[in-house]
Amino acid sequence: MNGQITVSRNELLNKLTAVGKVVSNKSLIPCHDNFLFEINDGVLSVTGADREGNITKTIECVSQSMENCKFQIEHKIMLDGLKVLPEQPLIIDVEIKGSSGNATLKHESGIYRIPVISNDDFSVIQQKAGETIRPITLESHVLVDGIKKVIGFAGHDELRPIMNSVLMESKEGKLTFTSTNSNMMGIYEVFNTDLDDFNIVLPLKFGKIISELADGIDTIELQIGSRNLTAMFGDTKIVYRLIEGNYPNFRAVIPRDNDKEVKADVKSFNGALKRTSIFANKSSLLVSLSISDQNLTVSGKDDDFQMSAQEQMSVEYSSTELIEIGFKSEFLLQCLNAIDTPEVRITMRESNTAALISPVYDEGDEYHSLTILIMPMMIAV
Repeated sequence: MNGQITVSRNELLNKLTAVGKVVSNKSLIPCHDNFLFEINDGVLSVTGADREGNITKTIECVSQSMENCKFQIEHKIMLDGLKVLPEQPLIIDVEIKGSSGNATLKHESGIYRIPVISNDDFSVIQQKAGETIRPITLESHVLVDGIKKVIGFAGHDELRPIMNSVLMESKEGKLTFTSTNSNMMGIYEVFNTDLDDFNIVLPLKFGKIISELADGIDTIELQIGSRNLTAMFGDTKIVYRLIEGNYPNFRAVIPRDNDKEVKADVKSFNGALKRTSIFANKSSLLVSLSISDQNLTVSGKDDDFQMSAQEQMSVEYSSTELIEIGFKSEFLLQCLNAIDTPEVRITMRESNTAALISPVYDEGDEYHSLTILIMPMMIAV
């Protein structure tokens, strides 16, 4: 079979870069090292895949003798070749004999030949025929913001894949996104939605990909199957296998009786933490917070090297009782970096119980909320 495709170099590179986000550097399935090209009715579809899911994007093209044709090209060679070409109409001549052949890329100053594979062994995840599908349509910024707010708090434990995920739950008009590890947990809630109730566990890779590709899109359609999730927006279709199992009851560990509240300027607090953490023990990264009389003292020390640092700042404190509590500076800084308001609220009860961190929202901005749980560290006497 011989044929020809004419397509914009920039368009093709942009689409392949997007679908290439799912391609692993060392795939266990040989065909997943390739891009799948399919041509139907003058539209070129390009697909990248791994064992857990796949992304497809479409491009308008001019084709000759290539209808209902599909072939594979090694993804790294294709991407690297396109990156060094200038923008111009790109002519791709495809010659296939049996299960293999060549694709010749022609532009104004050169010709490049790439091997192609023509067979049906490119495996993809897809919804089963006749499977009951639950369609959900929502504004993409809600999905993107929800994933981005919490995905950094997810675990990376191969033995507990359910923790390497983002829980997305809709219940009684409230949409909740949650990720957690053994040290921190992020909970982002959007109120007064008109979504039906559902509960799905998104793999981390899917969450990262969709939060990048769907950013700036108006709406997104989700199709929830028994084992897979399909997301469709613009010229993009993503199908990914859901993580099986029950997500832990995260609400059971959220403290309800934290009676000491601190409000602090995020920028000042962040700066004090960064500076004092330089002098903290390099193994524990422990910093201590001492709060009393509208004053916060941030301390870090390393007795092994006789180093220490201490900074003070004014805060709003709801209690007259002194509290001293320790945190791993790396984790506390990550929590502060998730706060997108000028002020941060921290609630605590004791030095050995979980603290809650949240933004201080302006009036009228209560349609959503972010709560971060962080476990304390023991302060050596």
